[in-house]
Amino acid sequence: MIFAPVKLENTIISALVDSGTSRTIINSGLARELGLVPLGETSVTSFTRRVAGVSYRAATMELAGTILKDFVFDSYETADIEALARRQLPLIVGRDVLKKIDVEIDFIGDRIRWTSPGPRRNVRPGLRLPLCGERAAFPSIDLAIEGMTQERCLLDLGSDTPVTMSAAFAKERGLFEGRRQSTAVSIGLEGVLTNIAFTLRNVSIGDFAWHDVPVQAVENWKLAQPISVGWPLFQAFHIVLSLGARTMDMTANRQVLASPIPRDRLGISGRREEQRLVISHVAPGSPAWHAGLRGNDVLVNVDGRAISRGYPAPGDRVGFRAPGSVVRLGLADGRTLEIMLIDYY
Repeated sequence: MIFAPVKLENTIISALVDSGTSRTIINSGLARELGLVPLGETSVTSFTRRVAGVSYRAATMELAGTILKDFVFDSYETADIEALARRQLPLIVGRDVLKKIDVEIDFIGDRIRWTSPGPRRNVRPGLRLPLCGERAAFPSIDLAIEGMTQERCLLDLGSDTPVTMSAAFAKERGLFEGRRQSTAVSIGLEGVLTNIAFTLRNVSIGDFAWHDVPVQAVENWKLAQPISVGWPLFQAFHIVLSLGARTMDMTANRQVLASPIPRDRLGISGRREEQRLVISHVAPGSPAWHAGLRGNDVLVNVDGRAISRGYPAPGDRVGFRAPGSVVRLGLADGRTLEIMLIDYY
């Protein structure tokens, strides 16, 4: 996930940057804490349905010297997303802000900054992509899948899935045929979704190519384009996103680009509850599945160390370790399982 500082009503907040949401979203608790004025009901279209919320107004919001006055936010239930992120999300900056200020992200250097729109002498892009999409629609780019014709896809920098697509589109294009499949969980404003997980042999944007790309296919897809790409696809890049100029500049570290895309090799999802993790989903055919783990099993330690609020640390995704790694899981029922991580879809 991509976070950047925002000053809201003179309070500095770490905000999630999300080109996938049309309106900036504020946590209702933060809105009340800042004394923001509620304006009434609102709604937004998610992957699978429309979600209802409430709007608020703030006098000022500032990003690196750019001041937005009388700014209107939406507020939706984000508890499930926060559980997945393992951190609070007080503010999610959407396209209504990103159209007014550019954002420069150096994924390799782990740096981000807001920048004023206009030419940049210090950035020479390897590729400048035109962004499509009208009005409130997602910014869109062209993606080629396994040598087929290019497809228009949505740019969703708030998503931690490299490629998400409509299950109907995947079936129509024969993308499920002859591939190992499993399931994976995604969490958004619509709640928890269980999706079809599979792997694309390669995808490309311009002359940049990725191999063995993890995909989640979503049933009952409602978005304007059948494919969406998330921030993990760009981890080898320095990018400048300018919705105002309708461009995205991309400069690649070719060595990092050639390395495998991080992916899950364990097969469990769950919710953290203080000193334990309650498993909510086990991917069929995964190492966790074959080891006998199932939904509602409770983990109490990982690699011999008790689970706590700080362990495993946020961002330490145990299942994303290298293939062949062994993870030792201790369960509340007394079982201890040693599981070797492998690619299972």
